[in-house]
Amino acid sequence: MVPLGKELNDVIAEYAEQRKGTGHSPNSDAPFFVTALGARLGRRLLERNFQRLRTQAGVRREDGARYQPRLHDLRHAAAVHRLTAWYREGQDVQRLLPLLSTYLGHTSIACTQIYLT
Repeated sequence: MVPLGKELNDVIAEYAEQRKGTGHSPNSDAPFFVTALGARLGRRLLERNFQRLRTQAGVRREDGARYQPRLHDLRHAAAVHRLTAWYREGQDVQRLLPLLSTYLGHTSIACTQIYLT
C-alpha cells in the first residue's frame, strides 16, 4: 500500500477505467500498468522513457559524476525530502525513521540509511 495524493489518485482511477474499456484483465494478479498490447511494463522500458524525458527536460548532471539522474534517484530524493521536512518540523526523527523504512518497503532501518547519504 502506498499513499498517493488526490490528483494522482484521480489520474490512476481514470487509467483504470480506460484499461477496463480496452479489454485488459481485471484479475487482481494481472499487471496493472501495461503496454498497448497488454504486456507488463518492464523496468528497462520505464528507464528508457525516464531517460528520454530527462533529456527533453534538460535535466543533466554537470559535476563529472559517472551517472546521470536515474528513475531510482527519485526514490532516494523522496526519502531525503521526508527526513529533511521532519527535521524542519521539529519531529522526533529517530521515532519516525522506522515508519519511513516501512513505507519504503525496507526490511531494516540500515537499508533506509543507505538512501539518506
